[in-house]
Amino acid sequence: MLGINLLLKKILCWGEAGKEVERLKMRLSEIFYEELLELQAPMEGLKEWLEALYTAGVPCAVASSLDRYNLLAALQRMGLQKYFQAIVSDEDGMESIAQRFLSAAVKVN
Repeated sequence: MLGINLLLKKILCWGEAGKEVERLKMRLSEIFYEELLELQAPMEGLKEWLEALYTAGVPCAVASSLDRYNLLAALQRMGLQKYFQAIVSDEDGMESIAQRFLSAAVKVN
């Protein structure tokens, strides 16, 4: 979760607390994923919107700070995986959300 690294190390100046930073990153990831597990369906209208884009041939991507395994599991659980031609996750090594979005755009192009 490089975005979390940026927050904890550069913004909060916790660069010297390596093990504590790693522990907090893991806990934040756990909390986020626990919340995501509660979602069994996408927000109202999202699937229909994605279906329209898919039918029209508009490529779509997901950019997330989640690890790829949990991201794909969430998309599959909500029936959304087929709509995305590219996935950018924590393993892709992007430091910011802007980098994730740019990487996603490059992948669908």
